[in-house]
Amino acid sequence: MDRALARGAGTAMAPGAPWAYWSQGLLELGLGRARSAPDRLLLLSGPSVRHHICAVRSVPDPVEAAVRLGVPRQADEPPARFEEWAARSRQGWAHALVARCRCRHPTNGPRRSAPRRRRRTCR
Repeated sequence: MDRALARGAGTAMAPGAPWAYWSQGLLELGLGRARSAPDRLLLLSGPSVRHHICAVRSVPDPVEAAVRLGVPRQADEPPARFEEWAARSRQGWAHALVARCRCRHPTNGPRRSAPRRRRRTCR
C-alpha cells in the first residue's frame, strides 16, 4: 500500500491517499491495534492534507488512539486547530466532532451540559 500511495504526480500526494490513511488508521483502531493507528491518522493533520474532508472528519480518531496508548497530549494540536475553525464555521456537525474530541480526552471526560449544548448547536 505504501508504494501505491507514493505514486503521486511529482511532489503531489497520490490521489486518494488521505482516504487510504484514514481507512487504515480506523482499521487499526477497530482491530485493537492502537499502537499503529497514529502513524496513519496523524498524516491527515499535515498542512498539505488537512483540507480534505476525510482529514477534517477524522480529527477525533487520533485523539482516541492517543488516549488508548496512554499519551493523550500527543494528539492535542489537530483538535485545537479544528475547534478554532468549528467556532467560526457555526456548523452543527463540526461542533459534534469537537464534542467527540473533548469527551475522549481523559482530562475532560463526559460533561453533563453536553445534551443542552447539542440542542443549541443543531438548530
